Amino acid sequence: MEKWIRVKFLVDTNIILEVLLGQQREEEVKEFFREFGDSEFYITDFALHSIGVILFHEDDQEGFDRFCRDMILTGPLIVINLPEDGLLELSNIAEEYNLDFDDAYQYKTAKKSSLTILTYDSDFEAAPINSKTPAEILRPAK
Repeated sequence: MEKWIRVKFLVDTNIILEVLLGQQREEEVKEFFREFGDSEFYITDFALHSIGVILFHEDDQEGFDRFCRDMILTGPLIVINLPEDGLLELSNIAEEYNLDFDDAYQYKTAKKSSLTILTYDSDFEAAPINSKTPAEILRPAK
């Protein structure tokens, strides 16, 4: 069985939205954060801005403020960005692994910082990077 304690995770946008939008896997995500609270959690600036765009579109500015306060300012998420020297690699990454812009950004940021991507996005399966769902970590296959 894999040991996931103290792993560094890059949390993908879809993980956060499961909770913020009350989606199907909300409880699984909450359980993951409870169980692995001593791990390091990162979120890209791009993911943070995407969450803001979605919540503002849903007319939930208060939800965005609460998320920032509870998860970033006083919570477990650390915001990181892709250094400028990585930007020109995104189109090659997207083409090579058949990723869209946001996935290429997440991939490159995770790769540069040696992070495991926590995601529900299966697009990362074709890329040479460690990506897992919360369920795969909570209940690893034997």
